[in-house]
Amino acid sequence: MAIVYFPAPFLKKTNVSSMTIRPGNLLQCLEQIIEKFPDVASFIFSNSELVPFIKIFINRVDSNKLDGLDTHISNGDELQIVFAVAGG
Repeated sequence: MAIVYFPAPFLKKTNVSSMTIRPGNLLQCLEQIIEKFPDVASFIFSNSELVPFIKIFINRVDSNKLDGLDTHISNGDELQIVFAVAGG
């Protein structure tokens, strides 16, 4: 199993800060999260695309620098969902 850590805004919807997921590609892993916590879907996807202010790190590497939603997630991997912050 892999583990995914949720950002603080998810806690109101999940009541947990992390969960274990089965290995697969990143899209399949995100679908597992949404299956268990349907209310977080809008935090993750918009029109079948990742929302632009979400970053997903796999073992501390931005998934965009890997294979995006096709990135393979293995047993023991750690995923972190992070809200990108911008300002000026």
